Amino acid sequence: MNALTPEPGLVCEPDWLARPLSALATHIAGVYHEHTREQLPRVWFRVTELANQHGYARVPQLWDLSRLLAELRDLAETHAWTEDDLLFPVLVAHEHPAVLTTTLTPDALVRLVESLGAEHISIRRLLGRLSAHMEAADALSSDVPGWPELRTDILGIRDHLLEELDLEDRCLLPRARDIAALQRTMIR
Repeated sequence: MNALTPEPGLVCEPDWLARPLSALATHIAGVYHEHTREQLPRVWFRVTELANQHGYARVPQLWDLSRLLAELRDLAETHAWTEDDLLFPVLVAHEHPAVLTTTLTPDALVRLVESLGAEHISIRRLLGRLSAHMEAADALSSDVPGWPELRTDILGIRDHLLEELDLEDRCLLPRARDIAALQRTMIR
């Protein structure tokens, strides 16, 4: 097992279990989604700039890295949008039905949660490819000015995303599944 794979059997911390799910959703959106939306395009741009400055023949690793970061940006943005605009409102509606309602059925909620779980696997795989590429690109440190700082920034984004995925796997998705199960029993 490595840092890119969630530890099996981990449970949500009592602190998060005691708080409303809407507080967890707000935390994820504000701390993790905003960070990724700000940092990932900035780092992608810096890598692309360096690749353009040095040319493909000299540093093909930068071009490959640019493509990986663009793929990660697209996948992470889609994932964050799905949570922010689809899942989180459903969770708020469950906690505060007088404030917000939802027409999402329990079965649709389960499908949404399972889809997000599958996206976690895809993001983790992509982060694994990114990590492997970063190790291979370490030879750039002497050829490309600014590479050590850029490397640190990329690995920071990776670690931040893994932290988010771990929190969601432990605390968000299981509680969303519980809400769907509860709604199913209320319908029957």
